Amino acid sequence: MAIRSNWKLTFDPAGSAPLVIVDFGGILGAEFAFPWRQVVNQHRLVNATNARRHARGNVATALSLETWEDHASDAAARLWCVDMQMTLDDFAGVTSTLRLEIEGSAAIYTLAQATIDEVEIRRRIQGVARTQTQWTIGGAGWSVA
Repeated sequence: MAIRSNWKLTFDPAGSAPLVIVDFGGILGAEFAFPWRQVVNQHRLVNATNARRHARGNVATALSLETWEDHASDAAARLWCVDMQMTLDDFAGVTSTLRLEIEGSAAIYTLAQATIDEVEIRRRIQGVARTQTQWTIGGAGWSVA
């Protein structure tokens, strides 16, 4: 099910052109997911009824989404897949800022120390020239301006 995006997500490394991952009006395969995880220690105490747990902090924030792109032809979709892979090669090993904007809001959210952790690009076969890209982006924490 396709969803019209009211989000704009931009990976913005210093010294390089920003990569707009999804823009207002773009096509999403599903709404964004915001998994949150931290390191937790668990100690099993001798003769205790339950284990003792405590958080160690060091929270890892993530964002995952699926974008779709429509193309004029199947050849254009295949070319887009290769071009996007070449673009992503420029961001390998890059830690930067991720900007998140919501349509109709003046607030701009930023994810510090963001990295593009995983991208999977597929050409969809549904009688239309469409590509599907699954993104996973990690970072150190959100702030708002």
